Amino acid sequence: MGQKDTVTKDYIRNAEVFADAFNYLLYGGEKVIIPESLHELDSTATTIIHDDSLNAELIQRYRDSLKYMTVMEKNDAVYVILGIENQSHVHYAMPVKNMLYDAMEYANQVKKVANGYRKAKNTSKMNVGEFLTGFSKNDELIPVITLVLYLGTDPWDGPRSLYEMFGGENEKILPFVSDYKINLIEPQRMSDEEINRFHTDLREVLLYIKYSKEKEKLMELLKNDTGFRNLKTETAIMLNTLTNSELKINEEREKTSMCLAIDELREEANSDEFVDDQEEAFSDGDSETEFDEVEEEVQNEAGALTENEADAVGSGTLLEADIPVSDSVKTSCNFYTGMNLEAQDYYIRSSTVNSYLTQSPDGGLMRVQAGAIDSQTLLIEYYDKQYNLQKTMTLQLSLPIFGAFYEDDNNYYILTGAKNKEKDNTKEVYRLTKYSKDWKAQGVLWPFRSKYNDSI
Repeated sequence: MGQKDTVTKDYIRNAEVFADAFNYLLYGGEKVIIPESLHELDSTATTIIHDDSLNAELIQRYRDSLKYMTVMEKNDAVYVILGIENQSHVHYAMPVKNMLYDAMEYANQVKKVANGYRKAKNTSKMNVGEFLTGFSKNDELIPVITLVLYLGTDPWDGPRSLYEMFGGENEKILPFVSDYKINLIEPQRMSDEEINRFHTDLREVLLYIKYSKEKEKLMELLKNDTGFRNLKTETAIMLNTLTNSELKINEEREKTSMCLAIDELREEANSDEFVDDQEEAFSDGDSETEFDEVEEEVQNEAGALTENEADAVGSGTLLEADIPVSDSVKTSCNFYTGMNLEAQDYYIRSSTVNSYLTQSPDGGLMRVQAGAIDSQTLLIEYYDKQYNLQKTMTLQLSLPIFGAFYEDDNNYYILTGAKNKEKDNTKEVYRLTKYSKDWKAQGVLWPFRSKYNDSI
């Protein structure tokens, strides 16, 4: 058994995932089947076939997962046997394989009924046909439904029915041949809306596989879909195996954030066009007329800096229009795991407020948090009106120390600072940077230098 088969079998045996798959197949995603209604069955199917000479041949097959289900529909109990076959590669004889599994299951049901009659010695009222078959006309079989869960990265191009395995010359006789169709879940041919009907992390599995060969779309998915931020580590490892990815995952943790793999995917994609799109999305905005005088002052101030100092001051944010800031703001998968409870008690006079909550332009909430990632990175989180996290961004501080956040009707402002223990009167110790409401840097309002300030 290959590694892919091993991890998928272990995954699908989970009752919650198993129920989720069949709720999609049978009920369009409605939660009708609950995990508690599923009971594990022996997945080994065995039957004996006799030839004309009464020689016995034992046939044995092993299903990936088989469960017995009891579910109530309109006050009536419905009993069904459900089986799932995992496929990481296309099986070009899948209809025959599943037909054999189901036929063996039905044969075993008939055999159990016959054995029950013989053990109870309750055959006196049977007619000849019932006695010979061991199955009375009032006995019933339990339906068997087999689902093929295809987790391969290439589209399924194999047959979906027995008819598709016949040649065209058999068209005249096909009406007399019983067809057998497979129930197939294939992410490549499913819309995102259909995949969103799943309620377990099978949803994330199908989405990841669907876009595994489209790196740009996959990166966008991991950045924006919150389902990937709290994925079971064993599921993330399975995705690595199924898609031949080499994403770094901390296997010691119970859950992991798949979106932390974005940088690795970006390198793998090696798409200059994508990088250009990202830089354009967060490029500098045009400076407004009201800051003409400020810009002139900034230019004069910047001229007094040495080349190395200018590079240090201008890294990550806008000092003036000709200094690049495209890397200063980027979407992020980081989210704050700390706690701000009672954090308003600042016992040191120079302590700064590190967390701010305000209304976002779309009417939701925006939280600005300093120190959540590191001392020089600002974390920005957006929430909807129901307090669900929608998006996170990071902003590299223009100076090493965070001072304050402020906003007016049209702009945001970030105050940053730097230590000056050398008491160098040419070193900038304060900076107030202006941003638009979509976090495009607009200009520096207040660069301040002083040899008497050794910290902000």
